[in-house]
Amino acid sequence: MATSEILEADWYEYAGPVAECKKGGKKPKAPDPVAVSQAQTQSNQDTAAYNAALNRVSTYTPQGQSVFSQTGTDPSGAPIYRQDVTLTPDAQALYEQQTAQSRELGNVAQNMMGRVDSTLSQPLDTSKVPQLFGADDLLGARQQTQDALYNRQAAYFDPQWGQRENLFKSSDGEQGNCRRVRGVEQRVRRGEPREVV
Repeated sequence: MATSEILEADWYEYAGPVAECKKGGKKPKAPDPVAVSQAQTQSNQDTAAYNAALNRVSTYTPQGQSVFSQTGTDPSGAPIYRQDVTLTPDAQALYEQQTAQSRELGNVAQNMMGRVDSTLSQPLDTSKVPQLFGADDLLGARQQTQDALYNRQAAYFDPQWGQRENLFKSSDGEQGNCRRVRGVEQRVRRGEPREVV
């Protein structure tokens, strides 16, 4: 339906009195600002007191209770509330136990801080620490480690290389291929690139 279309149900008839406008009327009197301010202040105070009362609900749980009570009013007339929390005997004992544990942990931490301070104030004594592997020659130690790892892996391939060498010796020994295979194996063991045969 287009916005310009109007249904018959949207029409209303008014049969009441119509206000007549007269010429020369007086404007209304301005409200007293003091009275308006006092009325607004009283309304704000009533609203605040009502909201405070809504938010101060006494609660009762299996762990204990929390009860609000009004103890008086302040100079402006606003109510002053007090909240009393009472724990069940078991909950009170648990609370006291946790508080005591926290206090003891705090004492232990305080004692440890004193020990840490005295320990850190002295230089580190490394005289009883064993010599680290390769501490004097890190590059040499690195090379030893690489060689050991290579030799470990090469041990798996030595039987295969031996079989290949025997195969080449038996089939192509007179043609000189055996020396060539040995040279390739030696280069591979040294970590040099292998030539494609």
